[in-house]
Amino acid sequence: FGSRASTRLAHPPIAMAAAAENADSPGGLTPELVWVVIRVLRAELLRSFAFFTAISKMNPYAVMEWHPADGSAVEVVRTPADSGGHLTPQWNHTAREQAYTGRQANDLIVFKVHHERLGGFGVPSLCGSASIYVSELLNGSDTPVGSQKYSSSYTAELALSKDGEFTGIITIQALLVRTGGSASTTGLPARVSGVDIASATLVEPGAFETPAVRLGVSGGTAAFFRLALRSDSKLATGGKSTDHYIGKDLSHARDELTFYEQVLQLSAKRDCGGLGKMLPFMFEYAGLLTCPVRDAGGGIVEEGTLDLLVMRNLHDGCARLRMLDIKIGQQTASAGWQGKSRLGAMRQALVDSNTNSREEGFRLEGFDSPPPALVSMDPLLDVSMLGRSMKARKRALRIMFQRMAAQEMLRYFFDLHQMDIADEQLASMLSPAEYLEIVHNEVVCRLIQLSLACRLTLAPQKWIGSSVALGFDCGRVPARSQPEEEIRRSVRVNIFDWGRSELNTMERHMDLTVAEQQDRAQFWGYYADGIDRLLHGTLCAYWGRYGSTAKWKQVEVYVYDFDSMTDNDFIGKVTLPLAPASETTVVLLDGNNQEVSGYWNRSPSTLTYRITYRPHPEGSRVRGSWRLHLVGAGNLPALDTLKCSSDPFVVVEAVAEDGRRFRQQSSVILGNLNPRWGETIDIADVSRASLLEDAMITAGSKFNDTVASYLVCGSLGQLCCPCFAGKGEKGLAFRNLVSRLDIAAASATGIRSVGSWAAAATAASSMGGSVHGRRPWHSAHM
Repeated sequence: FGSRASTRLAHPPIAMAAAAENADSPGGLTPELVWVVIRVLRAELLRSFAFFTAISKMNPYAVMEWHPADGSAVEVVRTPADSGGHLTPQWNHTAREQAYTGRQANDLIVFKVHHERLGGFGVPSLCGSASIYVSELLNGSDTPVGSQKYSSSYTAELALSKDGEFTGIITIQALLVRTGGSASTTGLPARVSGVDIASATLVEPGAFETPAVRLGVSGGTAAFFRLALRSDSKLATGGKSTDHYIGKDLSHARDELTFYEQVLQLSAKRDCGGLGKMLPFMFEYAGLLTCPVRDAGGGIVEEGTLDLLVMRNLHDGCARLRMLDIKIGQQTASAGWQGKSRLGAMRQALVDSNTNSREEGFRLEGFDSPPPALVSMDPLLDVSMLGRSMKARKRALRIMFQRMAAQEMLRYFFDLHQMDIADEQLASMLSPAEYLEIVHNEVVCRLIQLSLACRLTLAPQKWIGSSVALGFDCGRVPARSQPEEEIRRSVRVNIFDWGRSELNTMERHMDLTVAEQQDRAQFWGYYADGIDRLLHGTLCAYWGRYGSTAKWKQVEVYVYDFDSMTDNDFIGKVTLPLAPASETTVVLLDGNNQEVSGYWNRSPSTLTYRITYRPHPEGSRVRGSWRLHLVGAGNLPALDTLKCSSDPFVVVEAVAEDGRRFRQQSSVILGNLNPRWGETIDIADVSRASLLEDAMITAGSKFNDTVASYLVCGSLGQLCCPCFAGKGEKGLAFRNLVSRLDIAAASATGIRSVGSWAAAATAASSMGGSVHGRRPWHSAHM
């Protein structure tokens, strides 16, 4: 091996060329890009790294990592394992292409060869690693020019080593690929490295003020940058604000670039590739921007420039955006899909099975700007001896979020009880109760549209690990003069996170094998089922809070001791008639209706409260609200025996005459047997019972009047259930909702009879397994 020569490939810096202005492209320019395409061919190893070296053959696979000069690292490809390849594995696997502009010359590419153990379920053994700079790798490669789309391919043999030991050689090939114009003129093959390539859209360099300002990392590893839109830019149309767009670091979003470019291409088609109803829910995407950047303090983040994905800024126009990041699907990983290893898929399956993904087909991954009641719930309260680092708290919060059921998640999302306005301000401003009703109503309306859009999508999609964003401005309440439609437009309901997703069209779908079609149908069923269940949870929460004009007759107040590692300890309760009451102190009762005694003496534990009713101006959707003012509690028992104290909080449950219930929670007060909350819970008294029906009609009317009529063709009580309902009652209500959505979607496609829709459902069921007892794909176009 030592005498074998290596061929080094590299290339001088290449400037990104731009074609002439194209009025049809969102940014005005269409770029000509150069890509590095690398193929991992084979390896020759000197010895075995199997556990039983004498009798076992290795199953080697290779991993290629791209290490930018900023110190980050991205796994570009993981080849399949060559089963039994042992010392001479053959892969011939092409990595996904990487954009090359010359600035990546000092980036390092690392190749690692591993032995896969136990079919991917064991810990792999490293056989050796090799590294090479991009400038060395591309040495001697000529840039494709003119009609030439590819450079000549070059072969490199890199020495593998482990702990200073020379262990073998890995052989790779590299070439440069030039793309430009539109997808129809690039001359690129339809697929390279298993990824559909679409030419990127270049945003005009002067569209934004420079440099862009780093905002931080959101959830994953991708940094975001503030972009200030210039008023003279071609993008500044339709009254867009300065903060309309945001930039996302391309080095951590290369897979999403391909997806968003395909979305732009489909948007230009008359039928949008059968995805016309889904595209409006995706983030607006303007293209790729190359610009200098800096951190918020004014320092330089990186020498030179960065490539940024330019997309819609959800924070635009918000004083403080509250947003949920909800990962959709009961299965959020698939081995071998988009580079996901079997071990990685198995780990993700464990997460799926131990979170709300298993129960309801979705889970909460992130919560921006949570209410004070949720912030006060310290997930590490009972494990302080294990450390309270920010990293540990972040992990614990994520676990707590992932296990939240829909009702609990939405209870915190629609919580503004610690924001209030004075009575004299009601003439000019909406109360938080009025504002939340409009926001909640709009979220229901949009989720109905999204659920119907899933049914009307022609080809099943494999959107693994993608998310739904729900958001609204929790930093202020609107003026009463602000049009309701304007408030509704500020509500966010979007789908995003396309790192491991594929954009499927009917043309492409028909070219897939039967097994691949069934695979797409199965995962589309997971996605659509998760959307339906998120809608059902939101619908039930709205119905419980605003679904009727029936009088609220009483409130049940429960006091608990917060525990982060076990179920909360019940302290006591009291039932109060919903009628005006001045400040009153009552004794708490236990589960047997006996008085609760304090810790230091045998005196009873008490709760102090008052109740008022606040009317709203005439014409409001919420004519008024009952207000339970939680003053405090006294002489509570100490249920944390080691600390001789408790961490009390209150759960308020309002009960209406028609059986509806609405829950809200106070903040946790740590280590206090005489807590003072000073919080007010609003219980909305709506002006009419048709608010939910109006939302469903509005949602259906976006398609046609027939869809709207089918959505409200029966009792809405059949679709909803109270928060305390059991699985059987919830399951029946959910099935009723699904049936109604199915029939409404069928009416949009011209299928007029239930029998015809039943035939379509049967055809869908034949394409794969069930999802939560349902067919996997319920599109009306089957």
